[in-house]
Amino acid sequence: MRGLVSGLVVKILSMVILFFSIPLFIKYFGTESYGSLVTVTAFTSFLSLLNLGVPNAISTIGMQLARESKVNKLFNFTFPTYLAYTAIVLVILFLLGMLFRHYIENNILKVPFSLPIYFLAILYVCSNSILAYMQAIYSALHKIDIANIYAGILTLLPILSLFIVINHNGDVVFYFQILACLNLGLGILSFLLYLCNKAAEQPDLSQSDLVRLSKRNIAVTAITATAITVVSLVINQFDTLVVSYYLSKDVVVQYSILNKVVTIESMSYGLVFSSILPLLSNWFAEKNYDLIQQAHEKMLVLMSIIGGAVIIGNMLFFELFVSAWVDHSVFAGYLPIILYSIFSYFSSLYSVNYITYSSFNIGRKLMIFAAIVEPTIKIILTLYLTSKYGLIGTLLSVVLLAVLVTFPMTSWFLTKLSGGQITMSFHFILKHFGLAILPFMLMASVLSEQGVFIRLILLTLYLLTSWLLISKKDRLFLTYLLKNKNA
Repeated sequence: MRGLVSGLVVKILSMVILFFSIPLFIKYFGTESYGSLVTVTAFTSFLSLLNLGVPNAISTIGMQLARESKVNKLFNFTFPTYLAYTAIVLVILFLLGMLFRHYIENNILKVPFSLPIYFLAILYVCSNSILAYMQAIYSALHKIDIANIYAGILTLLPILSLFIVINHNGDVVFYFQILACLNLGLGILSFLLYLCNKAAEQPDLSQSDLVRLSKRNIAVTAITATAITVVSLVINQFDTLVVSYYLSKDVVVQYSILNKVVTIESMSYGLVFSSILPLLSNWFAEKNYDLIQQAHEKMLVLMSIIGGAVIIGNMLFFELFVSAWVDHSVFAGYLPIILYSIFSYFSSLYSVNYITYSSFNIGRKLMIFAAIVEPTIKIILTLYLTSKYGLIGTLLSVVLLAVLVTFPMTSWFLTKLSGGQITMSFHFILKHFGLAILPFMLMASVLSEQGVFIRLILLTLYLLTSWLLISKKDRLFLTYLLKNKNA
């Protein structure tokens, strides 16, 4: 229970900090420097792949071991090697930075940096890897609340670094220096606290434990985790680097603001999924495919309504919201908003497929296949369309990937992993899009300049129309789902 509550608190905390910190960052650093900060952050996110998925593997395997002494054995077996590997990565990246400094500075980051600062940036990445490993150990020990506390502190470090920079009249470079030092300190603290509380008991390992602790199992689990991480990073961070490469820092900020607003809106998806995920896992274990199929169809109904609300709500209120929240200069325009909102809509739909088959906890080969195909297509689309059409091209690549690749692929995975027992139902989606989303999108385009009261009435009418399109039986289920998020 503590793990669930602390996890929810961390999610809400990160969204609150994200919401309130962005105006502070832009106001202090200015649009140009904030664009550089966003780009560097995206760059370091990709460097996090260098942990090779080991923290995820430690968490997964450690939870399967189920005893503290066995998890400690896993730590003793893996941490020295992981620490040595991380140190080697730090040295290699620093040497590569020295060799390709001008290319990284002029073409990728487009911000000047000295070699000591570059070293601190790499140190930040490596310390993040160690901290991720320690969080994984606490998760493996079923001390989720402690892992979440570290995650919460990690969320606070950027805003703490900003306040230190403001008090010392520092710049973006100084900000990354402070952030790197704080991050490293947190990683060392988590390691020392673990050592102080580590039990010395030597466990008796069964044959299944030895299989789980084998190098092969750790490697396969890590590779699978890395594959999933690659997809996430390419989908969420690669665009920022491409926009930075081809366009100006002002456009980077506009894209970043658009991305963050839609991300905050998408929190509602996770709240719905968290209520149904335990049920899906139990039903799959019992081979109760009928209930899974029914739940899948009803989640699609709910996600279609929420996704449509995101599209129409953004068309009506995005400009007003961003102007009040940050500044009108970071407003990207209506076409980018519509494109990104359409992506969010399809993301809500294919997330239903993903959350359903991921609850089965099978299909490693398919996950790795997706991790190769999806990012490859994404990279090609983003590079080509951004170079041709600028920010509109970037957003078009996101929409095309969602509609033509991710959505059909997750639908196929769902059918494949359920042995054909569960299929995608398009009946309500098509009806709802034609009778509710599309008409109200047209009305929103006409009434977007009207007063706030008129816009609120339009959004309310959309929700009422959507509710009336749902069958009575489905309404009862969705009411239950929304009222019982801890089911």
